[in-house]
Amino acid sequence: MNGGNEEKPKPEEGEEAAEAVKPVEERLHRKPELTPVKTRLLNVRKRLQKRKPKFRRQESWRYKRVEESWRKPRGGTSKMRLQLKGWPPLPKTGYGKPRAVRGLHPSGYEEVIVHNLEDLEKVDGRTQAARIAQAVGARKRSRIVERARDLQIVVVNPGPERGKEVAGAEPTGERGGGK
Repeated sequence: MNGGNEEKPKPEEGEEAAEAVKPVEERLHRKPELTPVKTRLLNVRKRLQKRKPKFRRQESWRYKRVEESWRKPRGGTSKMRLQLKGWPPLPKTGYGKPRAVRGLHPSGYEEVIVHNLEDLEKVDGRTQAARIAQAVGARKRSRIVERARDLQIVVVNPGPERGKEVAGAEPTGERGGGK
């Protein structure tokens, strides 16, 4: 105990490599650079989301054939359209979220859809996160995820890791396992 001037034990090679990789991994799970105002508005948005009712299609609770997805009630004598007491609420502008944080990912990043590596190069890693397009296949997806890791860009939907076999699983060679 000599005032904190003790030498730390030297890490082994495996530990040293893990420490060198650690800052990059931490950076992939970091928060975006937001102004204090945007941080506050994200919290406001989260709070408002809890108060917002689930808007349901009229009579969807009564008939199985009518789905819950919202449709505007248009009937002349519709109780829901007339906003009578006891009927579900209609969507109105008052339920809206703050304009500055509208469309942002819950983490605070602005999402940018990426189709290829060229699109990934245009992403600003400090304020934007990449979302890989739906039509991108597994091979290109893995390349995009690797390149994003190099560029320290957050990927919102990296997908499952491919090419790793499940421990204990043996390939059977046959489909269906018949006789």
